[in-house]
Amino acid sequence: MQHAGARDEKGNPIIKDFYGCPLTTSGKPYDDMLVAKFESVYPGSGDQGSFMFAFNMEQGLPVIPEWLFFNRVNARARKGVAIGPTRLLLMKRDDPLIGV
Repeated sequence: MQHAGARDEKGNPIIKDFYGCPLTTSGKPYDDMLVAKFESVYPGSGDQGSFMFAFNMEQGLPVIPEWLFFNRVNARARKGVAIGPTRLLLMKRDDPLIGV
């Protein structure tokens, strides 16, 4: 179960953005959602130059019609390359979000 909303630097809820558009689907200070999550990580061999891959899926389950519904898939990959005494870390991330 999660609450999603925006707050200012003093902790007060923000309902609309600078242009007057609502920041939540319901128009209230926050939206409710039930989230199902799956995550899988391939850590590689553990060496400094090894490859790491992580895959994550989340789905907002609209148990009540007012709740948010969304699908999010996140994938990230990382590879370390040693160049002399330094190490270069290459990363790629993709994080699309689909839903209301």
